[in-house]
Amino acid sequence: MAHRRKKRFNLTTPDQLRLIGSPIAIEIIQAIRQKGPISIRDLGPIIGRKPNSLHYHVRKLVKNGFVVQTGTNRSGARSEAVYDVVAEAIVGADLPKNKEMMELTNAGVGSMLRLAQRNWDSASKNPEIVFKEQTITNLRAHRLSARLSEEELHKVNEYIVKILDVFKDSIGSDDGQMCSVTLLLTPLEEYSKKQ
Repeated sequence: MAHRRKKRFNLTTPDQLRLIGSPIAIEIIQAIRQKGPISIRDLGPIIGRKPNSLHYHVRKLVKNGFVVQTGTNRSGARSEAVYDVVAEAIVGADLPKNKEMMELTNAGVGSMLRLAQRNWDSASKNPEIVFKEQTITNLRAHRLSARLSEEELHKVNEYIVKILDVFKDSIGSDDGQMCSVTLLLTPLEEYSKKQ
């Protein structure tokens, strides 16, 4: 029977949160989600790493339930394992109350932001991969702060879901250019008011 991805994989342990806090783990999961099922030999070039440097990381992802071996391929006289992600989306629980889980969740968010910064730096140094035509581009950054009503916050969340759906619907496609989006929505403490 072929492996069938679940819709969601819920993060429940400190080890899972520690692992997802690693940019290499995020890269591997994203690449396998996009191109999997896949062997480590084929995965390496996709993320720009030597395959022999990925075995350790893939084993940790398997051990923690993110990735599963779905079969083997023959490569000459050798067999190589083929891996796939267990789910289309990885989700954490609501904001954890446990201090360790909270710190690990914060570290995971930091990891996503560092990876986004690396992607930005790489794209800005390679202008030939940047697309811009009038108001459409594949390289954009914004930061805005505003007071949002409950209705406006609901609308923002709907738009975020729509953006994520565009990406999810394109997983596995070989059409178009690979792009990444990192979204972060946070409440702010009130600015101190001058007397």
